[in-house]
Amino acid sequence: MDYFNDLFIDLNQSVEVTNGLFVKAGITMHQRNAVEPSKILIINPLPPSTSPEDLLDGLKSSYVSFAPRLQIQWTPGQYYYMNGKRKINLNSNYPTFSLDYERGLKGVLSSTGQYERFEVDMQHHISLGLMRDIYYRVGTGAFTNTHELYFVDYANFTKSNLPVGWNDDIGGVFQLLDSRWYNSSNQYVRAHFTYQAPFLLFRHLRKYSRNIINERIYASILSVPHLTPYAELGYGIGTHIFDVGAFVNFAQSSFSQIGFKFTFELFNR
Repeated sequence: MDYFNDLFIDLNQSVEVTNGLFVKAGITMHQRNAVEPSKILIINPLPPSTSPEDLLDGLKSSYVSFAPRLQIQWTPGQYYYMNGKRKINLNSNYPTFSLDYERGLKGVLSSTGQYERFEVDMQHHISLGLMRDIYYRVGTGAFTNTHELYFVDYANFTKSNLPVGWNDDIGGVFQLLDSRWYNSSNQYVRAHFTYQAPFLLFRHLRKYSRNIINERIYASILSVPHLTPYAELGYGIGTHIFDVGAFVNFAQSSFSQIGFKFTFELFNR
């Protein structure tokens, strides 16, 4: 039962209650069906009070979930300007805080599992002048009250989900972390750090290409059950057209692998 087809619907509505304070509500529904249901054989004797039916009752080839979701995001001192009647949010001197809560309900539209998910996140962009910037992000999350929950979707854990202000699509997330850890961890604590400046490790690069805007240093650390600590270090280059980064990771203090990330920025700059 390693592979499942996932049919899902995600409906959301976001409202800015006051400057910098957003409230987002929605509903997420998933139907996951095993591609090839596994055949499970019991080879060890069971306790006298346990029957094979009781043991295998929680293992299904199809799982359905229905979950309302509420997210609150607040950026104190949010700067903005008006373009006609349209409000354009800019940066802030303070971090952006977010609280995300999701409740899986059993028995709604044939849903089979129930759970609660809490996530708290804080991220900030600090301008140091002269095209030098620091970006940092810290967060934690956990699943509680789980029943028949064999799939977890860390929306903030696996995706960037960054506010306006981060200058690239590479920082603020894990690039080399195996996605199977997302579905086997019921809690996490993580932190990300990015420093960018025009000249860092290779000052001579701008001699060969004027398209290079800056260089970046990335650092990320994660704590989840059975994988503590997990860390990633990276170096990247930002241009007018694309961003590229090279990363190494360490699992439980041992070197694991090397990887690269390449993203295009055709219309943003």
